[in-house]
Amino acid sequence: MTDKPSSDSDLPPLPRRRLTARGWAYLLGFIALPFLALCLGLDYVLYLSARAGFGPCLSLFCLVLE
Repeated sequence: MTDKPSSDSDLPPLPRRRLTARGWAYLLGFIALPFLALCLGLDYVLYLSARAGFGPCLSLFCLVLE
């Protein structure tokens, strides 16, 4: 008895599910907003270090505030 190799067509298709309002809320609240807050905080640290004289300003705050 020989086993024939399985192909992708033998597998049933996975059901596609849409992202619900609760899913979008979790995605925004637990992933997107903390990531943006982290980026904003690190950018502000770069701005403060440049104002303290530790090199050129690599922050976006330099463009906005100065």
